[in-house]
Amino acid sequence: MANGSPALAVTLALAVAAGAQEPPILDLMRRVHAYVAVYEDHVLSGMVAEEIYRQQVLESDGSVRQQRRLVSEYVILQLPPDEAWYGFRNVIEVDGEPLPDRAHRLEEIFTSQRTNHPVDDAMQLAEESAQFNVGNVYRTVNLPTFVLSFLRPANRKRLAFEDAGREEIEGTPTWIVSFREQKDSSFIATPKGKDLKTRGRFWAEPSSGRVIQTELDLGPDRGIPWKAKIVVTYRRVAERDAWLPAEMHETYENTRQRRPERVTGEATYANYRPITVRKAK
Repeated sequence: MANGSPALAVTLALAVAAGAQEPPILDLMRRVHAYVAVYEDHVLSGMVAEEIYRQQVLESDGSVRQQRRLVSEYVILQLPPDEAWYGFRNVIEVDGEPLPDRAHRLEEIFTSQRTNHPVDDAMQLAEESAQFNVGNVYRTVNLPTFVLSFLRPANRKRLAFEDAGREEIEGTPTWIVSFREQKDSSFIATPKGKDLKTRGRFWAEPSSGRVIQTELDLGPDRGIPWKAKIVVTYRRVAERDAWLPAEMHETYENTRQRRPERVTGEATYANYRPITVRKAK
């Protein structure tokens, strides 16, 4: 008996140590949260992209009922008073026709020369730009960097993250992580103010936490017939020495129609340039 006790103690100690070891997903999420915080502050902030955005409304048989081509400026900025991050789309051309007084509207909003209310004007710009979307589904979440807001360190307790496998994205080995909201308040609300719980996945490089691809899934829910999926792929932009949004693909489908219509969108991002943001007086 005396000879067996030490061996038993060692076995139990090893079992406890193994059980107490943190799952690898927690280690990865620490890297992802740290990466997103630095990425938004030092890479995305004040960077404007040219967005070419093609949208279609498809009948149940696949025929095209309506289509639209938008050319826009897209930028992500940190706004007062709470210094929260926002993505904004400034549509400057619709189906080949330039919109009056929209070129470089972002620079005008975020300087003291044209307005003393940059936050209000930026929110109005977002609402105006959403009106150019086709289809019967109102949406303002079709932004390439939207999912990054879920991955900020401040929001880590609002979501549950799970290991969802491994996949190589355009030559980069990644971990797939699924997420879902678990708090009462939601990141997204319907036009009537109803919370809409989010879920989705993202693909991250395990060594750095770099986000390579994101997927957002929404609906259907009570009173919300639409099912939506938005996928964004990031690629390295050599002239900016940074990984930036390159493509966005989205689908929306009304699940309560006998012959459901589908809304699709494909956007590409290029010609990144910095924007100089000045504080309003």
